[in-house]
Amino acid sequence: MRAVTRRRAVLAAFLVGMIMLMTRQSRTGGSGGGTGGEGFGIFSPFMSAINYVFDGTGDLIHDYLAVVGANRENRELRSRLAKLELTQLGYEEMIGQNRRMRLLLDLKEKLSCPATAAEVIGGSPAGWSRTITIDKGSADGLAINMAVMGSKGLIGRIYAVASHSAKVLLLVDSKSSVSVRFRNSRAESVMRGGPTCVAGSIEREVEIGEEEELITSGVDELYPAGIPVGVAHNARITESAVFQEADVKTHESFNRIEEVLVLLSGRDCIVR
Repeated sequence: MRAVTRRRAVLAAFLVGMIMLMTRQSRTGGSGGGTGGEGFGIFSPFMSAINYVFDGTGDLIHDYLAVVGANRENRELRSRLAKLELTQLGYEEMIGQNRRMRLLLDLKEKLSCPATAAEVIGGSPAGWSRTITIDKGSADGLAINMAVMGSKGLIGRIYAVASHSAKVLLLVDSKSSVSVRFRNSRAESVMRGGPTCVAGSIEREVEIGEEEELITSGVDELYPAGIPVGVAHNARITESAVFQEADVKTHESFNRIEEVLVLLSGRDCIVR
């Protein structure tokens, strides 16, 4: 640090001497003879060197400022691009939400009972306990055991209610069960939830078509009759050899539920 300071002091003294010498030279007649001209001639190489250095420094500063400006412009462009991408994602999210809400509204028009839409705000749709929490409750007319639907079919029923929220037991919960009817054969069954939903206690002589649709039967007095539930596949005779059972693929994907429709009139509702 001291060496740098010393070099700066020497350079400053040298520059001051050069200025004084140039001033004296200009007073004595510029390029005329005498000591002034000789002194100026001696320092001419140094002056040229200094001019060269300062000219080069000017170019470096110009280039540096150009690079700084380009970097700043690049950062601004990247920031604007990121904002545009976020805006685009927001638009896509709004479009997706509007599409889902339109499907729920179309479904609502097919119901003979009043219904209210709600948004999912939490829950645990994984593992053995499969529940969700929605943003409407008793203040909105919701009550325990009201059926809850998605845009494609039945989701579950309300099992707990607060003023402004409610918990929904999903069909795929291990404690869930729903009385169903095969749409074509009209055979009745009970579908139980779990990692794989299974419709059991089906009479052995019933012919179950692959991908045959199941709807709620209303026999359990929990759900209105006629709500789509899913489709049957992999029908088989049980170990008792008395009944048969079939796996059920539910219409709704329970890992991607965002909006639901709650039927406010319970089992008195009719799905047209």
